[in-house]
Amino acid sequence: MWPQYKFGKLLMQVDGAQKARPFFAKVLIRKWNEPYIWGAFADTFAEDDSTAYAKCLFRGLRISRDVGFSLALHEKAMLYLASTQRFSEAKREALTVSDYRISQGWPESNIVEQQRGKEWFNVEPADNNEELYLEMSAGAEQYVFPYAEKTNFYVEWKDDEKVLMGIASTGSRESESQLALRLRRVNYVYVPEWAKGLRRTAIKDRETMRELEVGACYTGVLSQDGKTILGGIESCVSEEFANRFTIEFEGTFDLVGYRDKQGNDKAIAFVRDTQRGSIFVPPNLFQNSELDTFDIVKGTARAIFKDDRWSMETTSIEFLGKPDPQDVEKRDLRGI
Repeated sequence: MWPQYKFGKLLMQVDGAQKARPFFAKVLIRKWNEPYIWGAFADTFAEDDSTAYAKCLFRGLRISRDVGFSLALHEKAMLYLASTQRFSEAKREALTVSDYRISQGWPESNIVEQQRGKEWFNVEPADNNEELYLEMSAGAEQYVFPYAEKTNFYVEWKDDEKVLMGIASTGSRESESQLALRLRRVNYVYVPEWAKGLRRTAIKDRETMRELEVGACYTGVLSQDGKTILGGIESCVSEEFANRFTIEFEGTFDLVGYRDKQGNDKAIAFVRDTQRGSIFVPPNLFQNSELDTFDIVKGTARAIFKDDRWSMETTSIEFLGKPDPQDVEKRDLRGI
């Protein structure tokens, strides 16, 4: 990461902050929790947007867990807070830098030393600035998203108890190879054309789960591993992507009876002859209905991943009419 950081700083010197800003934004997507990258991104706003500068700078301090790697950020925070007359908080930043350097046997920071001679430095320091970091960094992420590549994703499932949500997205170079490795371990599983190139990941984020619906498609900024939705979430406008996961169909209803291990009569159902082949119908959609085998139906379906394979599951179904009796005699739905 250091070579990229140094390259970005060089880019700022040669081409200016406007050119370096998109570069650091893309680095942040890969290294979301690196304080010094947030600090570098903040520097790109220093001359033209003081609000963005402060939010990104304090975002870096908010996630910092090592003062030694964030000394420059604390120094910048001191200068910013002093310039906005938050002197107690500014002195806390100065002492944080000084105390660390003393503990390491290092000389005083030149930047802090210059501030010691100023009148404001005589104030009592704040106890700590943790709440300040949280307050000042609110909304920093929004400055990254305009420069970040957005990804379409589908919400496959939710588990409220475990606070987990499963999504499927595209754009992963690893997805095909991961799938191939899995298929070598099990019997060959047919992957439909619409499901190729998908990456499935699980997200642990209660607030995001509340905003999104199972079976819907969205666009947002994902982390490189696809396990975090960083933000910028909008409804997906790509019909091509959405049509991979949600469809309207018309086909032939097929009610399949069987007996379970206890000898009880059971039934499962499918819709045959659709653009996606056979589509499973959950029991709650046909139980207590008058639908029968060979009935012509229409409805909606969504993609599910079950038993190591993608398939479609009906989400709504509606009776359209009875088939022509002559057609029924010629057909064998089980052979479709």
